[in-house]
Amino acid sequence: MIYSGSNKQTHQKESLWIHCPLCGGKTRTKVYKKTVLINFPLYCPKCKREIQVDVVNLKMVLSEEPDA
Repeated sequence: MIYSGSNKQTHQKESLWIHCPLCGGKTRTKVYKKTVLINFPLYCPKCKREIQVDVVNLKMVLSEEPDA
């Protein structure tokens, strides 16, 4: 049987570890292609901050916080 590494490469593109938008450090949160997060409290162990983010189709943006 011949092993093809292409399946592994496509699987890697379907998921990724979220990096902190402030310091760039890797967090402990992994998302997949079908993951949808809205107003998710992302905690960064490096800078010890919590940031609300939205993640759709492996793209992350900061959540719009309403003015109080």
